[in-house]
Parts: sequence; C-alpha cells; structure tokens
Amino acid sequence: MATSVSETRARETTLADAGPVAALTAAVASGPIPVDLTASDVPRCPPDVEAAVYFSCLEAVQNATKHSHATRITITIRGRAGDPGPGEIDLAVADNGDGFDPARRTGSGLLNICDRIESVQGSVTITSKPGAGTVVRARIPIPADAAIGEQAAAVGEAARPERGSDPGLLTGVRFGS
Repeated sequence: MATSVSETRARETTLADAGPVAALTAAVASGPIPVDLTASDVPRCPPDVEAAVYFSCLEAVQNATKHSHATRITITIRGRAGDPGPGEIDLAVADNGDGFDPARRTGSGLLNICDRIESVQGSVTITSKPGAGTVVRARIPIPADAAIGEQAAAVGEAARPERGSDPGLLTGVRFGS
C-alpha cells in the first residue's frame, strides 16, 4: 500500500471534506488484498474523531497486508445514536490471515491504534490467535449533535457503491482482486 505524497494529500483532503468512510474507500481501493467495506449511519464528527476512525482502520488494514498472509479483509463501521445522550461509532477490521499470539505482540501498529482510539475516549479490543485471523474492534463516543446518517450519504463519487433501501447504509464495497 505504498502511496505517493500527492495520493496521501488527496486522501487527507477527502477525510476533511467527506469524512472517514469516503477516505477509507479511496485508500483501500488499490490494495493488494481485497477489502470489503460496510458502513451505516456514520455521522460527521469532530476532526480528531474522524482521524481516529480513518487512521486506525487504515493501520489495521496495513498490518493485515504486511503480516497476516490474509486473502480477505473486512471493515465494518456503524454509527449508533444514543438514547438519550451521545451515541458511538463501532468499527471492526477483520482478516482471515495467520493470526498471532496477542501476548507476544511486536512492532507499534496495534499500539498506535490503541493510542489513537483512546485519545478520543474510545476503547479497543484486539482478538487473535495463531491460525485464526485477527479482529480489531473499537468503540468511540460521538457528540450528541452529530447527525447520524450524514457520513454514509456523503461517500465520494470515485467508488459509486451500491445502496440498499436505507440511504445511510453502504454495503458491498469491494476492492482488490
């Protein structure tokens, strides 16, 4: 997933203008491993929250690409309204790769994900075992005034994903071979 400086700037512009789902759609489109991205009711949030969602998902995809020998990666992002009060964004990045023993982690990728999510008062769970793939899950609180459904409706023109009957639901976005 090597990218040029201009590609990186374009994705950062997409993140700022259209949010993390659109930016992830662009970022994973040319990766070596097929990525299935499903998003529903993801609101526009403060920039630090959107950056945490985007960069954490991207880091998990990059980890799977570099280390797991996966043949498929899935990203699921869902916004949930609070009743009452603020809602949350739930995200999961899963791969069908080799997995690992979480007690023997090396490198900084997973630590970077934890730091990013925790910086916006979120929580992270990493589930893996040798031979069973890896799932990175995060839950991030969102402001009560975030408009649930806006983000998924604002996905960029490049992917032109199929939409179901729910205008806030983005499904079946597949990238790679």
